[in-house]
Amino acid sequence: MAGIDKIIERIESDTKAQCEAIRKAAEENIAALMEKNESEANKKADAIISDAKREAQLIGEKAVSGSKQKANQIMLAAKSSAINEILSEALDVMDKMPDDEYFAAVLSLAVKYSGGRKGGVISFGERDLKRLPKNFEKKLSEAGCVASVSSVPNGNIENGFIMAFGDVEENCTFGALADEKRDILKEKIYQIIF
Repeated sequence: MAGIDKIIERIESDTKAQCEAIRKAAEENIAALMEKNESEANKKADAIISDAKREAQLIGEKAVSGSKQKANQIMLAAKSSAINEILSEALDVMDKMPDDEYFAAVLSLAVKYSGGRKGGVISFGERDLKRLPKNFEKKLSEAGCVASVSSVPNGNIENGFIMAFGDVEENCTFGALADEKRDILKEKIYQIIF
């Protein structure tokens, strides 16, 4: 019996180490993406703001009183445009991650959004379903997400996944997750680039 206990302890230890490694890798990937996006965002924001300032100066020469209001509108639009572009590019970067990084992020999201529920079904789009790692369900289970992967591609999913537990669905497509957090993300991006 002691041998079985040691084997179980070893499996638990190995699983915890793998989960920690996956979590650390995901955090490092996110940090690297944020750093890269922050740098690109600053460059793009500077260019957009520079263009907006030039346009505001021309308007100011024609009518000083009207130009202040117009400049404010242009600045807000430029900032909003920059933020939306950054969000769009971040989603594109996530979508184009190497398969191992992509599915490590998907695994992390599945564990988070399963909330410990069991018996879920995860649906992917055709592209992701084709490149899904062969042992993905096993990795899900080992990470604490007891769910099966539907073999039928969902035509409404571009990236990410939808997880269903009976009548309850968790939309974990990257677009839906970004929309859900859009205001928070916009505020953080705004603080970084402006």
